[in-house]
Amino acid sequence: MDPVFLFENQVVRREVDNGVKTPAGHFMTCCAVYYTLDTSRTRASSGVVIGKRIVLTAKHAVDMAHISGGPTGVGVMIGDGDVFGGRAGGQTIDVLKVIPGDNGVDLALLVLAQDANAAPVMLGTTADFNAALAPGQGVLLCGFGGTLDSAGNTTDRGRKRNTPPGVPASNPSTLPGESTYRQDSMFVAGGTVVTISGGPWYDGAAGDSGGPAYLSSGTTPVAVVGIDHSDYSVGNPLASFSIYIRVDAYAGWILNAARESGSPLAP
Repeated sequence: MDPVFLFENQVVRREVDNGVKTPAGHFMTCCAVYYTLDTSRTRASSGVVIGKRIVLTAKHAVDMAHISGGPTGVGVMIGDGDVFGGRAGGQTIDVLKVIPGDNGVDLALLVLAQDANAAPVMLGTTADFNAALAPGQGVLLCGFGGTLDSAGNTTDRGRKRNTPPGVPASNPSTLPGESTYRQDSMFVAGGTVVTISGGPWYDGAAGDSGGPAYLSSGTTPVAVVGIDHSDYSVGNPLASFSIYIRVDAYAGWILNAARESGSPLAP
């Protein structure tokens, strides 16, 4: 079956096109996760603050970490700074420990060396996930990835950005050609069918890995229901959408791992 129809005839490009830089003080739980590769080259992805000293991200977002600020080689930046611009304006915190997801699941908890200055967002429940998929609701995506301009050039790399609330999300039973997709633990999110000059469309970009998909009330995040895992192309690099890990499917592991780290999440 054509995967377009599994997404209610909607596919998107793999960049945060039409995403916007977040106003100061907004979406503070969305954070940058950074490290230094080969002693010099900074790499960055995204995460979300779910506890005063806990960040949830994708495991693959920190797999290549080498020697950044903390003992694990990973740090986070919380706030409105540019992760590639000296990180001025953001709170930077060393990561003391990386806890990878069980059985190869593409999730990781980052245990921070000090409290984050952002109030944690709630973990999404199954009810929250179902609400996000309800007609007319959708999700709000946020991350530190790139945005493409109308000419297809990446701009404003490394600054926090978001999409409007209501980006369509769907939970198809299968994705043709994607053997790792599981309906009970993943979903897809994106926008509308477009061309290079069309729009609007919204999706994650390189650097948004590990970033949150929020259930929101207007522009206010209510709960994090997904973590950016990968893209899914349907044979055209300009026609793809993101696969997200369902937070509700792994809430038990998240809560247990946070508690065992010594930084339990608030009820």
